[in-house]
Amino acid sequence: MEEALRNISSELVLTRDDAIRYIVREWMEKNTYLPVHDLDEDGDTDREA
Repeated sequence: MEEALRNISSELVLTRDDAIRYIVREWMEKNTYLPVHDLDEDGDTDREA
């Protein structure tokens, strides 16, 4: 497990803790524990960012 964390940390240029946060967030979004925020780049924003 530690080796996998080192590998992904190196690949994504993250600290170990940031890599763990990233993995957990991705897992929670994919398993619908967290809402996924889709960006609608083609939608009308009424001049709001």
